[in-house]
Amino acid sequence: MIDYCMLPGLLAERLFTVLDKNKNNYLCQEEFLTGMLTFYCSSFNDKIKFIFDIYDFDNDGFINKSDIVTIISCMPVAQSANVRSEGKYTSEGGGAQNF
Repeated sequence: MIDYCMLPGLLAERLFTVLDKNKNNYLCQEEFLTGMLTFYCSSFNDKIKFIFDIYDFDNDGFINKSDIVTIISCMPVAQSANVRSEGKYTSEGGGAQNF
């Protein structure tokens, strides 16, 4: 599943954790289908709740600084050999086409 959704490691793990409602470390057919229906076919508010649950690492009903630090610290960083430190987003350095 983690390979299929192609999310960075921690987000993929959180997605799995949110989908695994009975916390047995396996997704049964019902858990998987419920998650996919929520993700693709639910209302906007249900989707927001689903994404909120992914980011609420300590499951306290709030996204706090610790949750944000956790997710940011685990995001992959793209490295590029052509990155210039000055003028990248100015008229001298280019713009979105160079991003």
